[in-house]
Amino acid sequence: MKYKLTLALASSILIIVLIFITWNVFKDKESTSVQNNIKNFVSVTGTDEDELWFYRVNSVKYNKYDNNVYVVDSGNYRIVVLDSDLNYITDFGREGQGPSDFKNPKDIAFDKKGNIVVADRGNNRIQILNKDFKYVSGFRIKDIASFSQSGVLTDSQGRIYINAPSNKSLITVFDIEGNEITNFGEIITEIPAATKDPGAITAADNAVKFAIDGDDNIYCAFFNYPVIRKYDNNFKLKFEINYENLSVAKSIKKRYERIEKEKPSSVNNLMITYRPKAYVKNISADDHYLYLKFGMDDVIYVFDKYNGDLLDERVDFKYERGAKYFDCFDFSSNNFIYAFNRKDMCVVKFKKWNC
Repeated sequence: MKYKLTLALASSILIIVLIFITWNVFKDKESTSVQNNIKNFVSVTGTDEDELWFYRVNSVKYNKYDNNVYVVDSGNYRIVVLDSDLNYITDFGREGQGPSDFKNPKDIAFDKKGNIVVADRGNNRIQILNKDFKYVSGFRIKDIASFSQSGVLTDSQGRIYINAPSNKSLITVFDIEGNEITNFGEIITEIPAATKDPGAITAADNAVKFAIDGDDNIYCAFFNYPVIRKYDNNFKLKFEINYENLSVAKSIKKRYERIEKEKPSSVNNLMITYRPKAYVKNISADDHYLYLKFGMDDVIYVFDKYNGDLLDERVDFKYERGAKYFDCFDFSSNNFIYAFNRKDMCVVKFKKWNC
């Protein structure tokens, strides 16, 4: 009798273990996605001693031409250069208005000739520096409202892309000397000319976050509308998707409507009362996917970059604080993701799931 009880107990335990293992296997199969395979991070934290005390980082970008990582350290008026393992190499820039000086730099891009293109937001200009960080050229930007949000892109031909809606199109393309090559992309709204400063409001209302992939396709996510567009390397629209039915988009719209109701009725200057809806915080692309972080969500959404379909995958960085504080990120590297955690003030490197 005692033997039978022991055998029954052992069998019950074995069944429970098998159920647990089977459940975990199927659970993993159902939830296998980008988020479960982001791993192996190393971080660089800032201290007064090691030159890495970051302040108001606006962008982190991987440079495929020199295999380094560039951190736009806006509050310190400089660009910090790290190697691909996040070891400090150097930094350049200082506060000012002269060549190679910065005032609240916003973004950075690179070309195959070794040039570094900086969106110098506070000075309303683009600056081009060579691989030795020496000034090459620069030009002024008219659309301050959109420029302060979107930043700058470069393509494989060295052309420079700026979000310039007051130019009657979404994107304007320049050469390295600041000469306008072309413009493309239909703007969603145009503020009536009778409105005070219509150009500035049109620019702000059509501001986008944008990204470019290895084939020079351009992806634009509007700040004020739940819309994503893709343009090919001939500047032709390939798709436009509206994600207004996503729960996060509905939450953002509801928040904006609440803020509008609370706006003082005595203030009627449109420029003063204009508030962006902030649908999107950042966008990035690699050879396979498009990645988007919305204004009221902690995870990063993954889209099929060929047709714009929202995929089941979500990116939730395997980091103790989650993805909540990763507003600056770059997925363009084949093997790694580089991001800045604004809570811990550090640059973090994640290994991609397919590596």
